Amino acid sequence: MGIDRLLAYTLPPPQRVELPELNQKVIGDHVFAKVFSEPGEVPLTAPLSGRLVEVNAALARHPELLQQDPCGEGWLAAVDSSSNPSEMKKFFTGPAGSKFLEEEAQHLRFLLKHKGIGVDQIGDTLPDGGLHIKYLHQVLPGQVCLRLALELTASGKQAW
Repeated sequence: MGIDRLLAYTLPPPQRVELPELNQKVIGDHVFAKVFSEPGEVPLTAPLSGRLVEVNAALARHPELLQQDPCGEGWLAAVDSSSNPSEMKKFFTGPAGSKFLEEEAQHLRFLLKHKGIGVDQIGDTLPDGGLHIKYLHQVLPGQVCLRLALELTASGKQAW
């Protein structure tokens, strides 16, 4: 389990990641971890139920990995979900996963526009051709990023 690249892009810089203990049971669609940053915390829901068989201890020393490499070294936990294989049906793969992330990106663009932030000004570079924008916190206040991250996680849907 982990976060998707869109949430990583939106998060303020993680200062601490709180993970459950090994062998603990997690319940799908319930909070199982929290990401702490300067402006506040973002609760993360488990995408499925099961027993935690592995947690990423590296995040205790390097919480920034969650944002820098969410689909690699920034993973959160591994869960044994064999007790309820039907939960696996809700995961997005292939074209459905790409479609989901595009819809969430559209959602993010809508949220930014609704907050008065020019969507066309955020992308690979600033309008003047300068700074590479890797994360929203490079151009937006931490509180704005926190609210956007909370909005994106409110549905409980992530491309885990």
